[in-house]
Amino acid sequence: MSIYFKHTIIVILAFSMISMLFSCKEESKPETAAINTNPTTTTIITDTATPAPPNMKQWAEQVESSINLSVPEDWAPEDWNNVFRNIDHKSIYADVIDAVLSGKQTAFNFFTNAAFTLDQVKAILEKKVTVLNKDSLAKNAETRIIYENIGPNTISLMRVREKVWFDKDNFKLERKPTALILYVNHYSEDGTFVGYQPLFYVKLNN
Repeated sequence: MSIYFKHTIIVILAFSMISMLFSCKEESKPETAAINTNPTTTTIITDTATPAPPNMKQWAEQVESSINLSVPEDWAPEDWNNVFRNIDHKSIYADVIDAVLSGKQTAFNFFTNAAFTLDQVKAILEKKVTVLNKDSLAKNAETRIIYENIGPNTISLMRVREKVWFDKDNFKLERKPTALILYVNHYSEDGTFVGYQPLFYVKLNN
């Protein structure tokens, strides 16, 4: 066999092997693409996808902490004032409501998470709510409650929705608020406290 013929066979075999390798790569592309495709098409990113701070583990993906804005019936005023101090009711109400009515922030239904329209928010704020009549001795059930327009003094509770992380080594707690929820008291006709009624919640810009 001549040297030229041997070289020819070697070249042919080399091209054949290269062709087979490219063929295998082309055939494997669809499977690879299905797994390693663009993350934006395979990963659902929500407002809960927040990376943990360095050296911290997540204690809770979502919790809610309460801030009483009015003295509950089962609290003595002096005890309440020792825990909650210098609460600016007017600013809390005005800052949240102004942001929603101006269109800067959106109000959401607490139960369905659906966004309220501006007209729906206005309708909510125009409703009257039950308020305990503190000026009355309330011997008569008819004088136990009165009805007032929603305002700074009728917002009785604010809950802060947040994420919580903890650094065990340094014993540090870190919280990231993600939403504010406003509540009013709800009473039965005889003045019995039934519970807190949510108006809506507003997401925080983080």
